Amino acid sequence: MDGLSAAANVVAVIQLTGTIWSLCSDYLKQAKNAKKDIQRLQGELVGLETVLDGAHSLLKGPNSDKLTVSQKFSNELGKCSLQLHNLKAKLEDKPDTRKRDRIIHSWRFRSLKWPFESKDIDNIVRDIFKFRETLSTSLNIDQTMLLLQNFTLINSEEQFKILDWISSEPYGKHHNTVNEARTDGTCEWLLQHEKFQEWENSNSSAVLWLQGSPGSGKTFLASKVIDHVQRQLETAPNHGFAFFYCNRNETGRREPLSILRSYVRQLSTATSISNGIRKGLKDLYQDMRMKSSDIGFDTCKQQLHEAVSLYDKTTIVLDALDECEPDSRFQIIDMINSLLSHSKRVNVFVSSRRDRDIRNIFSKTPNIEIQASDNEKDIQSFVDSEISKHQNWKEMPLPLKQDIVDVLLNHSGEMFQWAYLQIKQILDLESEEAIRDRLGKLPSGLKATYDEIYGKIKSRNEYDKALADRAFVWVMSAWRPLTSMELLLAIRCSFEGTLCMGSVITESQLLHLCNNLLVLDSQRKVWRFSHLSVAEYFENNYWTRQQAHCYIAKVCLAYLIEAYKDPKAENNHDSRDDWLGHYSQHFWISHVEAQKEEEPDPVLHELLKTVLGYPKEGILHYRR
Repeated sequence: MDGLSAAANVVAVIQLTGTIWSLCSDYLKQAKNAKKDIQRLQGELVGLETVLDGAHSLLKGPNSDKLTVSQKFSNELGKCSLQLHNLKAKLEDKPDTRKRDRIIHSWRFRSLKWPFESKDIDNIVRDIFKFRETLSTSLNIDQTMLLLQNFTLINSEEQFKILDWISSEPYGKHHNTVNEARTDGTCEWLLQHEKFQEWENSNSSAVLWLQGSPGSGKTFLASKVIDHVQRQLETAPNHGFAFFYCNRNETGRREPLSILRSYVRQLSTATSISNGIRKGLKDLYQDMRMKSSDIGFDTCKQQLHEAVSLYDKTTIVLDALDECEPDSRFQIIDMINSLLSHSKRVNVFVSSRRDRDIRNIFSKTPNIEIQASDNEKDIQSFVDSEISKHQNWKEMPLPLKQDIVDVLLNHSGEMFQWAYLQIKQILDLESEEAIRDRLGKLPSGLKATYDEIYGKIKSRNEYDKALADRAFVWVMSAWRPLTSMELLLAIRCSFEGTLCMGSVITESQLLHLCNNLLVLDSQRKVWRFSHLSVAEYFENNYWTRQQAHCYIAKVCLAYLIEAYKDPKAENNHDSRDDWLGHYSQHFWISHVEAQKEEEPDPVLHELLKTVLGYPKEGILHYRR
């Protein structure tokens, strides 16, 4: 059966289901001692209608002309229709018309008699459930067969090679990191929001913008949306899905091309087709490899359009658009607009701060602005969770716990990050008196909070403060995220005219020195700021990003000079164990180039002369 004919049959069964549900409602109002059975039947009817609605969307979708519905689906739909007609007839059974005049008066004033026993409802509910499962399964098979027309099967090794060529950004690990930090049961308010449900259920392409101030939990909310869509994919193989978390501190997560490449990668495979990849992408890979070329922005955009056209519906999530490169993020916005205008059903979810260029575009579209009332229950759940997990305070007296929750809610507004920093400091205290004293002295806003935390770091011994500062500088401007070992080694190297190597420092020592401003990513095992606002605080108040690049450039060059002083050290320098030497060799020039708009640093200038020199000067081993 063709898709359009099947769609008409599905509509008929949907209408039949709705009629039976309404009849059940009539009985629910008047029948005695049958409420639970009626509600059980209505619940199963709703489940069946959900599956049928999905089937109708597919059969009327952009690929309906290509879809041939399996005989199994058609047969099951027919059996289901027959049983529902029998059920409807039983529910509509009224007194014989010859007796109607005689008993009509009493009919109006006595309760309807529910025509089924509980055991009958058990059987009916079981049958409808089986129809629902069989229809859903056979429909998934039909959708998978449709997808197979556009995918080619390859071995897993070749598949991963092509996927990594498209994009190597570990988007899955990025998501896992956010999920681990998100408190269970939070962010539900967004899924229940009227505008979110309108966006999700839209029958045409739609965009939804989630806007909020720094630290308001936008990334947690985006991760909730991602989880929500991923659960739907389990029963919707013809639903395309891709997501991306932007991050200003990582090159691969702030450039438009990186974002598009990740989207193309995610939409190039289908969960229902093991070891499959989109045919057009495999051809592109082979062509590019033959030409020793790489995939560019325009090619990515074209591939994205081709991928979206294969699915009945595609959902794209982009978190932290404001952390994308300011000078080039218009490319991402243009790409979103292009998808919305050229695709029949693409749902795009974007979260960001209220930056002017973003606001000018998305303020005209459906949007949700995070309010303090939205986050109130989530912040309360987060604080409760942190207290219950703390070794010293998990048995905290209830009055004290309630006071902490009340004070943090009153001061936090919608700022999750502020609540996070305050509860960490509160739980480090040793007595109830100290906690209550702290509750009366909480700083207002993120700026004052960072002032207080960094003030504690500055008050420490100068060597400890210097270690923390070097860690902040490296995490802010390293050309790629640094693993734990790499950062712990890098901060041992100090440069004040000459390069000095300090003593060994551990992860726990660095975490303590940085007072929750730096965290170790449990998924990727790299160091990062606990929030973008931390990096912005240092950049706005202590050192610019260019100054941080300048410092790292000097460390790299000084390290290379030391390494090449002894010709015998050259082989050691090339060793993989010499992480800082390897990093310096590959990235010193990138850090130097970041100084283009800054006044030349005289020390950096001298180091460059030493390394590069004039035509017959410089470090021979390096120049060679």
